[in-house]
Order: sequence, then C-alpha cells, then structure tokens
Amino acid sequence: MKNLKRLLALIVVSAALGWVYANFGGRVREIYEKRAYPSIRSDSPLAEDLKRSVEARRDREYLQEFRRVSAKLQDASARGHDVSRLASRMPSAARLGRRRKYKWGKVLLNSIEVRIPRETTPVVRAADSSDSYLGERK
Repeated sequence: MKNLKRLLALIVVSAALGWVYANFGGRVREIYEKRAYPSIRSDSPLAEDLKRSVEARRDREYLQEFRRVSAKLQDASARGHDVSRLASRMPSAARLGRRRKYKWGKVLLNSIEVRIPRETTPVVRAADSSDSYLGERK
C-alpha cells in the first residue's frame, strides 16, 4: 500500500510538471535566452527619426484628404445642396486625425465623400442606324 501511494504521488507530480512545462516552458526559455544573450541595442538611433518621418507623412496625407473632402462639401453647399448633416460629421473626422486613428478617420471621410451630391453631367446618346452621317458612308 505504501509503494502504491508513492507511485501515485510520483505520477501526479510528473503530470503536474508536464503541464507546467507545456504551459510555461516557452516563457521560461525566452526569459533565459534574454538574460543569457541580451541584445546589443534595443533600438537603432535612427528608429526615432524614421518613426517621426512616417508619422509626419501620415499626418500630411490625412490632412490633405480632410481638406479635399472639406472643399467638396463647400462646393456642394455653394451649388445649393443641403450638406449640413455631412458637415456635422467633419469634426469627428478631425478628432480621429488628432488622435492618430487614421484608418477610422479615412473610413469616415470616405463615407462623407460618397454621400456628397455631384454635378450632373450631360449624357451623349449612342449612334444608331437612323443617324444621318452613318447613311452617307455606305
């Protein structure tokens, strides 16, 4: 009976160690490798400059998009269309740009731009057999 209890305890302990290794072994190994082989430099000295230039470019592109949609809204209101509901959504787009949530801001700007009324363009009728210039070519 005593040997059976020891064997059962050994099985339980080995199962617990196997579970701990399966769940936490990767993290333990990662911590060990970070301590044993630390990185020489966490960030390059040029990384901040690169990050700032990318952010500046994204800011500039978003501002251009915002100004373009705003100009379209002003043109539509000058033509006599009621765009007050669309114009009321522009401050939200500006707020998203200030928070640097460019994807959501562009989605909002695109949804505003799609709903702006456009000018009607003249339609040119396609030629058919009754047109006079086709009869002259025979």
